[in-house]
Amino acid sequence: MRKSRFLKLILAGCVSAGLIIVSFTLPYGVKNLYAAVWTDGTIPKPPDDQASFLAYLKRIGQPAYSRDHRYPANFATFHDYKMLVYGTPAQVPGNRYDPVYQQYAMLGYSYEERPVTNSLFPDDAPGGITQSNPFSWKENDLGSTASSSWQRLDSAQRQQLKEVQLYYRNQPFGLMNYSNLGLSERKAFVLAPPSWHLGSALYTEHYLTRNGRRETRYATFTCNGSGNAELSCSLEILTPPDKDKAYGFAEGEDEMRISYRVTGRIEALSGLANEKDIVLRGVGTEDGVKYGSGMGPFVYEGTKVLHRSILEGATAGVAEITATTFVVSGMGDIILQEQVKYLPLRSHKPIEPLTITADIKGAIGYFSGVKTLNGRKLPLAKRRFLGLETTWLNVNFNKPVANWKYTFLGQTNIVTAGANQVSYSIPVKMPLNHDTLTWNSKRLQPALKIEIEATDRKASSNRASTIIEGIELTGDTFDLLYLQTAN
Repeated sequence: MRKSRFLKLILAGCVSAGLIIVSFTLPYGVKNLYAAVWTDGTIPKPPDDQASFLAYLKRIGQPAYSRDHRYPANFATFHDYKMLVYGTPAQVPGNRYDPVYQQYAMLGYSYEERPVTNSLFPDDAPGGITQSNPFSWKENDLGSTASSSWQRLDSAQRQQLKEVQLYYRNQPFGLMNYSNLGLSERKAFVLAPPSWHLGSALYTEHYLTRNGRRETRYATFTCNGSGNAELSCSLEILTPPDKDKAYGFAEGEDEMRISYRVTGRIEALSGLANEKDIVLRGVGTEDGVKYGSGMGPFVYEGTKVLHRSILEGATAGVAEITATTFVVSGMGDIILQEQVKYLPLRSHKPIEPLTITADIKGAIGYFSGVKTLNGRKLPLAKRRFLGLETTWLNVNFNKPVANWKYTFLGQTNIVTAGANQVSYSIPVKMPLNHDTLTWNSKRLQPALKIEIEATDRKASSNRASTIIEGIELTGDTFDLLYLQTAN
């Protein structure tokens, strides 16, 4: 390829058999992530869209936007090419597109806003095929800038880059590596250091004579990462099922609690992966996590709260619990191992509806169809009372309720409920000067009413209400003597 100055960061991701890996290389000089940025009580998750990608970059200390023009890091390019690129191909002036390979020459920009070349774009050589073999190239000395890039790596990383298989435009060209190509730390600039799963990049320059003219060409060699953490994860359900091997909601209960235990380990580390590279490890579920140290085991015990609504009115259903063992490396690798268990659910006998029966009875019973001493016959009316008369509100429920309430004349009263109590008798004193009927039963104002509301003690969604209507008032208790003796 023709010479073009750019910085290339390569990322690797893998999803297979419950193992999810995202790798990232932090800027030179940043050796570790602070574990505190991950310890928010949730399981670390790899990015899966543009928004989560930008949040992920900020979390691991990578800039989410380019330096000058603030191009956002592109998740699509990260997903498709395993590279950190800012902006889009369309934002690179003069960018070329090959319709045969369906590739752009430039994918976007580096953080410093240098164009990032696409190694899948056809070579500038005739036919798009590399005409020379990398073994024939004589790489130029890039000076101290190249050698200083090697000094930023630790010894294990330097050794890895000097031994690993190198690729040019995704081709290995045989046993091509650092030594076989005759490279040195002054002839190869490290664009991206290796990590557990990160492919690194080496930038080189050489001369190529074409049509009698000597041209400076560049080549970027890439290699795969070398390192892995093998994790295990087990999920044990501690709450036993019923005889039908299912979990049933108890009658009248809206919720059910399932206890479980998650156990995880780091079974092995390979390649460049080292225990000291890990900044966070542990196990958990969506209910919570438990952080650990060393290789494990890591144990989290939790409780899954299931609500009856999960059945959506059906008599049976399934609940899911997902357990995860996780590791976060100082280079941004996120490795997850999951185990899922499915719990059969049953809705036992439907909740019996809450019912209320209620009435009100006076202590005097003056309006009971009897005659007074002066021979006056009073009307028969069970819910007609005297002002200031003490009445009794009698309420019966078909099952225990939580604290219930009744409303009379705009005032709401809360009644403390007993754990197993279903019958209540509450004294209610009738108001003074609030007649609804005259002594001759002429209407003065609408009859009064008492509204009662209650909730099932064991099922908050099971509620009931009733109204005692037709409560009449005439006179008051001081009228009794007058009426009894009047001629």
